[in-house]
Amino acid sequence: MSPLDARSGVTLGVFAIANALVIRPLRIPLPSALRRVAARIARILGRSDTPTHATLGLASAPVVAVLLLLASTCIPPSVVRAGFVGRDGVRPWDVMVLFTSFAYISLSLDHTGLLRYLALHVASRATSPAKLYASLYLLFLALALGVGNDPVVLSGTPFVAYFAASTGLPPHAFAFAQFQAANLACALLVSSNPTNLVLTASFHLSFLQFSAWTALPTVAAGLALLPVLMGTAGRSLPKRIDKVDVQPRAALVDPVGAAFGASVFVVTIVLLVALSAVGILEHGAAGVWCVTAPAALLVLARDVAYDLGWGRPGAAAASGESGEKERASGALGSSDSSEKDSTAPAVVSGRLDAEARDKLDGEADAAVGTTDTPTPASPTPPPTPPHPLRAIRAALPTTSTTLAALPLPLLPFAFSMFILVEALDHTGWVGVWSGWWGAWARASGAAGCIFLMGVVSVIGCNLFGTNIGATVLLSRILTRWIAAAHPSPRARYGSVLALAVGSNFGAYSFVFPASLAGLLWRHILAEKQLHVLPLEFARRNALPLGVTLAVGCLVVAAEVCVMFK
Repeated sequence: MSPLDARSGVTLGVFAIANALVIRPLRIPLPSALRRVAARIARILGRSDTPTHATLGLASAPVVAVLLLLASTCIPPSVVRAGFVGRDGVRPWDVMVLFTSFAYISLSLDHTGLLRYLALHVASRATSPAKLYASLYLLFLALALGVGNDPVVLSGTPFVAYFAASTGLPPHAFAFAQFQAANLACALLVSSNPTNLVLTASFHLSFLQFSAWTALPTVAAGLALLPVLMGTAGRSLPKRIDKVDVQPRAALVDPVGAAFGASVFVVTIVLLVALSAVGILEHGAAGVWCVTAPAALLVLARDVAYDLGWGRPGAAAASGESGEKERASGALGSSDSSEKDSTAPAVVSGRLDAEARDKLDGEADAAVGTTDTPTPASPTPPPTPPHPLRAIRAALPTTSTTLAALPLPLLPFAFSMFILVEALDHTGWVGVWSGWWGAWARASGAAGCIFLMGVVSVIGCNLFGTNIGATVLLSRILTRWIAAAHPSPRARYGSVLALAVGSNFGAYSFVFPASLAGLLWRHILAEKQLHVLPLEFARRNALPLGVTLAVGCLVVAAEVCVMFK
């Protein structure tokens, strides 16, 4: 551990400012020259809005912080390299490849309409508002246990907004239940949240070990949350439900794609758990990307084939169904955005509308002159061809829509957070904080470690640039403490599992940037004219967070007491 000096103070200050900007981004007006460049890029990408400000926030503030530390010589280039390549078994690039691959598979599965179909199927069978509330909560909890929070937020939030508006139900009560269930369930599978990937890599846990330890806390907290939500939402629920005339089957726009994507997802999870359990992924030179990247490429190839018409139902049948599917897609509040102009065909829940495709093909034939009509004497000049990027979007709507929905801002943010934590370690701060944690562990024992780490990790989600930043920093503190103090198995596993519980449950806490899912959830609700104020967000999450965190930590304490004598 290097002694604290002026460089240590600068590093800590830059780290704190970067996290503050992640929580509350700074908007900087663009000069006129940069505005023109931004407008041109927006036209190329087919966007109608022209950026007028640069935002120093999630994707940019940590990157700028790293550059400042490098320029001020507070850290050497080797620290930056360690933030990308990793050390002590933690490989950030491997973690991010795995997360991005699963994100594409999950988003592609969502665009088939499978999640909306399941939600509408469950909702259509409810006979009372209370049963509907409980049924949707359990459905979103079960879906998030498998596919993670992002697909449930992307698909479930628009559905909840539509369904509540159409039936007279209170939308905020259903939206908060969906958001809390989606994030709570992420504590089960490693693939559901990048924070879990950081934990398994930092503490050399296999995927099977992680899920075996977190299964009971996750399920117990999920079951305990339901009566809390029913009690708080019960007074706002009406006496009856107005029926909505939408068939669940119409929401499933690509049944073959749904079956294919679900099969690939399940097989990938099974392979990761099996290979991790036997130690191949931990000790091999390649890493988990050898399993997840090919799976994502397989789903990507299928999406491209679907866009090109291979395996698509006949044009006549598809045209007959297109109206019903588009009505269902609009009714279900799909979050996919598509341009419906002369250069891009319509998209129904991320899948190409066959009728619009046929129309586009007909217009293309007319444009190139496939008829036998004589050429006029003074032909009009041909229209300017669209930009290649817009042409690709028109030809591959499913693929381009899924790629556009990927959480790509997470990549520079996550890598920069790994580098900043390496910088704190290099300048001595991680050693100081691990010493503080060691003193607390000696004074309070395993029980104190479990409950304090649960609280600290939740607070860290709100202060350290989302739950990812908090997990990266706290994991490094714990690994340094374990290497130096050699604590008992109860204290060691209790601290790690409490961090797993807190970093996942902390996503629904006090500020929207506590997780990327919170920012996405707020954005989708705002698009549906449902606005959630920061104070309301904190107030509605306070009781559910307190109950689930207490239950999760109690179960963790019971687990380590039973497993380690």
